[in-house]
Amino acid sequence: MYLKRHFPNFITSLRIMLAPVLVLCILENTLILALCFFAVIFMSDLVDGALARVLDVCSKFGAKFDVIADFIYVMSALLVLNITGLASFWITVFVFMKFAEFAATSSLLKRYKYTSETWVFDLLGRIFALLVMLAPGVFCFVSYYPAFMIGGVFFKVAVYTSGILSSLARIGLCIKTANRKIQSEWSL
Repeated sequence: MYLKRHFPNFITSLRIMLAPVLVLCILENTLILALCFFAVIFMSDLVDGALARVLDVCSKFGAKFDVIADFIYVMSALLVLNITGLASFWITVFVFMKFAEFAATSSLLKRYKYTSETWVFDLLGRIFALLVMLAPGVFCFVSYYPAFMIGGVFFKVAVYTSGILSSLARIGLCIKTANRKIQSEWSL
């Protein structure tokens, strides 16, 4: 039972444990090896939550741990990609700000009783998150195969567009939820 309950969290922890290895591969310019570690990290993100649902061991800790592991992996990979010149400084800043906005709007929506869940997900935000999880692999791939540079440009446009639209929707939902809460308190 103990193993069953904690196995999804172990898979999540792989992202944290492999992030420094990915960083070293990028720093050493062994991009093919970096792509292999990226694939393992990306698959761990696809598997951990699904496995937790199948095993019926979902928890608030697991949900928080998953987002923290995503943050550690994405930010460490993007930072080293900035250092090596393989990714733009601005995409790293944008992704960091989007993580902060996600945490703040989720907290606000929970505070206003919109949900009791730890995180509030939206479709555009999920698309953004998927793209961001793919970003280190895409940047390494495009750096190794420069012929795909135009694909990298379209990828960045998709990241920025989905992130901005998700933020607008989330902020709008926060304003709408706060207004409802204020109106219901005033009508008492």
